[in-house]
Amino acid sequence: MSVYYFSIISLVYMILITIAFLTKKKNLTSENIIFSHLILIVLAEVLLDFGNIYLSRNYPESIIYKYCFRLYLIFIIYYVLVFTEYTISLVQTEVEGEEKIIKQNRLCNSVMVFMIFWAILIVYIDQFTQSASHFNSRGFVTTITVTMSMLLLVVWMAILIINKKKLNNQKLVPITIVILSGTIGACAQYLYPNYRLIVPAFVFSLVTLYFTIFPLENPDVKMVNEMEKAKKEADQANKSKTEYLSNVSHEIRTPLNAILGFSQSMLEEDIDDNVKEEVEDIVDASEILLEIVNEILDISKIESNKLEIVNVDYSTEKVYKSLVSMTEGRLGSRQLQFIHNYANDIPPVLLGDYVRIKQIVVNLLTNAIKYTDQGFIKLSFSSERTEEENTIKLRISVTDSGIGIKEEYFDKIFSKFNGLELQKDVAIEGTGLGLSLTKKLVDMMGGKIVVQSKYGEGSTFTVILNQKISEKTLEELELETPKATKNSFVGNGQRILIVDDNAVNLKVALRLMKPYNLDIETLTSSKDCISKIVAGNKYDLVMLDDMMPEMSGVEVLKYLKENIGYNTPTIALTANAISGMKEKYLNDGFTDYLSKPIDKNILEDLLIKYLGNTSSTSKEASNDIKETVNKVVEEV
Repeated sequence: MSVYYFSIISLVYMILITIAFLTKKKNLTSENIIFSHLILIVLAEVLLDFGNIYLSRNYPESIIYKYCFRLYLIFIIYYVLVFTEYTISLVQTEVEGEEKIIKQNRLCNSVMVFMIFWAILIVYIDQFTQSASHFNSRGFVTTITVTMSMLLLVVWMAILIINKKKLNNQKLVPITIVILSGTIGACAQYLYPNYRLIVPAFVFSLVTLYFTIFPLENPDVKMVNEMEKAKKEADQANKSKTEYLSNVSHEIRTPLNAILGFSQSMLEEDIDDNVKEEVEDIVDASEILLEIVNEILDISKIESNKLEIVNVDYSTEKVYKSLVSMTEGRLGSRQLQFIHNYANDIPPVLLGDYVRIKQIVVNLLTNAIKYTDQGFIKLSFSSERTEEENTIKLRISVTDSGIGIKEEYFDKIFSKFNGLELQKDVAIEGTGLGLSLTKKLVDMMGGKIVVQSKYGEGSTFTVILNQKISEKTLEELELETPKATKNSFVGNGQRILIVDDNAVNLKVALRLMKPYNLDIETLTSSKDCISKIVAGNKYDLVMLDDMMPEMSGVEVLKYLKENIGYNTPTIALTANAISGMKEKYLNDGFTDYLSKPIDKNILEDLLIKYLGNTSSTSKEASNDIKETVNKVVEEV
C-alpha cells in the first residue's frame, strides 16, 4: 500500500485544484488558459501513475503496461513543454502586456507540437529494459525524457534570470521554487526509481502556483482582488462625486442666496406693483433653479444609499389639500382648469413618508403643468383595501390634456437627464430629473408607477403605494401636531457675529436680519474672527461660513474650542447642502446648521431657539413706554 502513498496524496490535491480552478470564474488570459492545460496534464499524469503502479505489480510483461509507461513519459515531456510556454507567456505578459504575446504563443505551440511528435517517435521505436522489482524502467527512452526535462528546466531558469528585474518577487519566488522542486524530483526519480517523486513534484508545483501567484493562477484570489479593487474604485468615484456635488452645490447656492435673499426682502417693502410682479418672477425662477439643484442632490443621496424613508402618522387629506394649494399657486394666470378629487373612503390617518409622497406628486404635477398649454390638469386621491390587514393601496393619479408621450418613449421617461424627445415640446426646457427622481422614490417605498398616454391628447401618471392604516385618530394626530404659527422673532439688541468671505452673502444676511433688532457685526476673514473672539469680544450667537480661504469654518471652531474654551452657540452657515452635511457639521462641533440660500422661516426658528423670542416682552415694554409718555404729556 505504501507504493500508492504519494499517488493518493497527489490525486487528492489534483482533484481539489481542478475543481477549484475550472469551476470558478476567471479571465481568459494566456496564463490562465495555459495553467488550465497544466492542470489537466498533471491530472492525467497522476492517473497514469496509478495505472503504471498497478500494471507493474500485476502485469509487468503485458503490452498494456509498456504502452502505458510510454504514455506516461510523453506526458512528462508534454508538461515541461507547456510549462516552458507558461514561463515565456508569464514574462511576456508582465513585460509587454497580454495583447503582445499572441505571436510568441503561436511560436511556442509550434515548437511544442514538433517536440511532442519527436518524443512519441523515439518512445515507440526504442526498446527499453524493465524490471518487476521497481516501477520506473531504465533505458534510452527514460534517459532522453529526463535529459529533455532537465534541459527545459535550464531554459526556465535562464528566462527568469534574464527577466529578473522585470518580474516582481511575488511571481519570481514561486516560479523559482517550482523549478527547483521539478529539478530535484526529476533527478530523484531517475536515480531512485522506487521513490517515485516526479509526479508529486509536478503536483507540488501546481499547488505552489495556485496559492502564491495571483491574480493569474488563483481565480479565487483574483476575484477577491478584483472585488477589492472595484470597491476601492467605487469608493474613490463616490468620494469624487461627493466632492464635485459639494462644489456644485456651493457654487450654485451662493449666488442663489443673494438673488433670493434680496428679492424676498424687496417683496416685504412698499414697492410699485409692476416692480413687485417682476421681483416675484425672479423669486419663482430662483426657486425653480434651487429645485433642480435639490433634485440632483436627492438622486445622489439615493444612489449612495443615504436617502432614508421615514414613516410617520399623517393626515392624508391634509397632504392632499397642501398639494391642491401648491398647484393653484403655480398655475397662476395660466388658462388651465385644475380638477381635483379626493375619495371619501380613504382612511383619515395613514402611516408612511408623507414628505416623499408630496415630493413625488409635486414632481408629477410640475411635469403636467410644464407640458400642458391648454385644457386641464387633474389630481385624484383614492384607495383600495389589500389582503394584508390594516393596509391599503393609496392610488394617486395626475392627468393632463397636454402633448402626451409617444409609446416608444415610455421606457426612457424615467431615465436621468432624458427629457421627452417630441416635436411638440422643443421649446420646453428641463433636466429630465423630476421623473427619474419620482421613479426612484416610488421604488424605494415599495410602490409602482404606471404611465398611460396618447400622443397629442395627454397623459396619466398613477402612483400606487402600500400604506399602513394608523391606529391614531385624526383628533389625536392634530393634538400631537404643533400648530403652524408665523414666526415673529423680535430681538433685544443681542450681539450676532456673521463670518463669510463673500461680501454679497453678508449683505444678504444683514438685509434678512434687519427687522430683528439685533446688533450685528460682519467679518470676511476667518483669522479676523479668531482675533475678535480671542481678544475678548462677546457674542450671543455666531454664524460661521465653512468654505473660506486660509482657514475653514471647521478649523476656526476647532482652534477656538481647543485654545480658549469657546462655547458660544455657533451655526454653520454654508452652501454645502449635500446628504449628511448637517450631521458632519454637528459632529465637528457646530451647534446647528443653516444652508444657503437662507430660508427666512428657518432663520427665524434658529434665532428663537438660541436667542429666545422677546416679541411679547418687547410689546409689553413698548406699551409701558407709551403709557409713560402719555402720562408725561398729560402732566405737561
